[in-house]
Amino acid sequence: MGQTVIVEHIEEQIGSNLQSLMKKHVSKYGGQRMIQFCRKSYKYDQNFKLFVISSHPRPHFDVNITNHVTLLNFSVNVESLQAQMLGLVVLNERKDLEDTYSENSKEAFDSIKSLKDIEKAILSQLEMKVSDLLGDENLIRTLNESKNTAEYVAARLRNIG
Repeated sequence: MGQTVIVEHIEEQIGSNLQSLMKKHVSKYGGQRMIQFCRKSYKYDQNFKLFVISSHPRPHFDVNITNHVTLLNFSVNVESLQAQMLGLVVLNERKDLEDTYSENSKEAFDSIKSLKDIEKAILSQLEMKVSDLLGDENLIRTLNESKNTAEYVAARLRNIG
């Protein structure tokens, strides 16, 4: 049982035989790890992988199943396909544009993360008494840094869009 198994065309009701594999009901018999399938025990291998594919856009499986598996949604829509195709065309025709876009996106992500960090710092500094807030140089410095970072992020996002 150390193979990869793909089961396609699954409906929302999953049979009990398949459920035992999905839940990985593994037990030990005589020092061997065993898994139950169709009322038989098989040696369990760590390399065993089970992929279950459903054609439903939003399948609703029993909670006993969803607690034991990872659900991935590979639904495709027209907008995402267009964006992917445009990215491929730009990558092939104008690699410099794609590189610039990737670099700008990474910078924007890093800047937004920086803004979140500054926001946390401001909130922690605002937990003091109101009378102490007005003269707190550290808070004023953090607020100025936040303003400058926000302006920088806004400019970078305008360049990307």
